[in-house]
Amino acid sequence: MRLQRAGAIRTHVGRPAIRTTMILGSADLYEWAGEGNVLLSRVEDTHDAQSLGGVDDFFAINSALQVGLNGDVNSEVAGGRYTGAVGGLADFAEAATASTGGTSVIVLPSTAKGGRESRIVSPGPEVVSLPHRYVGAVITEFGAARLVGPPVVAVRVRPGRLLGCSSLPRRKRERERVPRLPPPAAR
Repeated sequence: MRLQRAGAIRTHVGRPAIRTTMILGSADLYEWAGEGNVLLSRVEDTHDAQSLGGVDDFFAINSALQVGLNGDVNSEVAGGRYTGAVGGLADFAEAATASTGGTSVIVLPSTAKGGRESRIVSPGPEVVSLPHRYVGAVITEFGAARLVGPPVVAVRVRPGRLLGCSSLPRRKRERERVPRLPPPAAR
C-alpha cells in the first residue's frame, strides 16, 4: 500500500496495483484494497509460473535461511531442523527468471545466532530449496551480489560476489575455503 502510494509500483489505468491470494492487516489496508487497488485471485492463478513469466519486468523477492557460495538457496532447514515450507519460492523465482527484464532476488541477513553463524555458506546449503539457476541476485545488509551471466563466468564469479555480501570476519575466513576452479580450456 505504501509503495503504491509513493509511486514505487507501476500501475495501469483500470487495473489494480496488486494481485494476490489474500490480504491481512489494518483497517487502512482494507479501505485501500476496497478502492480497487487489490484483485484477490485463486492461488492457482497467482502462483502460476508460466503465466507470471509472461509479465515483463517481473521481480520475485524472497527470503532464505542460507545461500551457498554456488548460489543454491535453502529456505527450509536450519541446524538440521525443518523450519518452513518452500511456498511460492520456486514458482515466483522461475517466473522472474523467464520474464523479459525480470529477475529473482533472495534477501537475507548475512548471519544467524547473534552473528556466530554465517548464512552465506560453503560449499553449499543444508538443503537446496531453489537451484542457483533461478537466483539472479542476493542481498544482505552488506550489499548485493548479481549472480546472472554466461554460465562459465557465473560459476567463477559467484563465490566472490556472494562473499562480498557476508559479514567481514566471515568473508576473510570463507575466502580460504572457496574451491579453486581450473582456468577455462583453450580453444
